[in-house]
Amino acid sequence: MDPYLYKELKHCDAKKCWTLVKNVIGVQLIDENVIMVPFLPEGNFYDLGRVVVKEERSPMQKLARISPGALSVGKMTDFVKDEVVPGAFHKLTELQKVETVHNPRYVFEESDMKHGVKKTVRVEILGCDHYALWSLPDNNSLVMDFDNRGFPYVKKFYLIYDVFYARQINVYVRINDEVDEFCVRERTPIGFRLKRYKIQPNGLIGPVKSIINKEWHVHWIKNSMFRNPMDTLPSVPTSSKSK
Repeated sequence: MDPYLYKELKHCDAKKCWTLVKNVIGVQLIDENVIMVPFLPEGNFYDLGRVVVKEERSPMQKLARISPGALSVGKMTDFVKDEVVPGAFHKLTELQKVETVHNPRYVFEESDMKHGVKKTVRVEILGCDHYALWSLPDNNSLVMDFDNRGFPYVKKFYLIYDVFYARQINVYVRINDEVDEFCVRERTPIGFRLKRYKIQPNGLIGPVKSIINKEWHVHWIKNSMFRNPMDTLPSVPTSSKSK
């Protein structure tokens, strides 16, 4: 077992273990230029056509090279205000299967014992396939509106245009006699690629840039810990006073 993995594997938690091994799995199963889903139970938040935004950093945070937070906030179609080029909006819903070859029954397994403590990690990924958006929106083709949807600070966004899926994922962790397992038994995203779009002052999308995995330095925010401003607030039950 890699020394870093052994050191960081402090708790028998299969869900958290994914964050420790996902990048190695990405290189072995897909390639080095893929961003792996940060939290396995939230894989569907990183599906095709969804948008990732970064937190705004202060000048001091930039100077200190503190990584910004990043979060999937919804589908790109949720933020489109107007269509300048006919058909640009519809293209965001058109998908294509990409013919790439992957191990149909990939297994990552490492084990080690130090100072009487044995640790084992096993991740099994079945049925990996690959889909992408049929085409990407061009410059000046769409007008975006993040301001009125609760994200006024957003000046650029990242479109998930390329996604790798798995039919089933099994994660097994063991520390001495303690065992934990987490399984996803439905088709779910496991890795993706991004394109960055700038938003011009008039709301039009600007130049597009490919994001390389090695240049993507963020700390991911769990969607379960974030209330999306676009979500409907729960209704408050009314109570009548008894007479």
